Amino acid sequence: MLLLLMYRNWPKQAPAIPAPLPPRMYVARLIELVTTLGYSVADQAKGDVEALVSSGLPLKKRRELITLTTPVNLRIINGSNAGELMLRVNTIKGASSFGFEYTVDPPTDKSVWIKTICSTSRCTVKGLEPGKKYWFRAFVTGARGQQITGEMMQSPYVQ
Repeated sequence: MLLLLMYRNWPKQAPAIPAPLPPRMYVARLIELVTTLGYSVADQAKGDVEALVSSGLPLKKRRELITLTTPVNLRIINGSNAGELMLRVNTIKGASSFGFEYTVDPPTDKSVWIKTICSTSRCTVKGLEPGKKYWFRAFVTGARGQQITGEMMQSPYVQ
């Protein structure tokens, strides 16, 4: 009798198992939970560095105020191809980009300066007219858009 009662109450279909979520959904939810936990720990610590360190969560460094310096030690040599000059300055901490401006010799108040931007402290300027001299100046750009320009220097004759 008990078996018959169990059989009658047994569901005709197995209960539906929810379909698994795509892995990226689990990752997104995990990131959301860990971020919430981090904010909660930071809120509870109220600026106490020891409490933050003891939480075991990874911490970011405080941003340092970086003051850019003037680009120095500009060096200009002829490139490996005709009409090229290779430029270089000392690297500067905190610089997001370097650049060089140049104009034909002699520079005047009405000279047009042509700007080239480089990701490193060295750059090759192409398309210069062989047999001419140019004036160059280096500049550095910081992360917040500040820009500092260095001294002018005359190039050797372009080959």
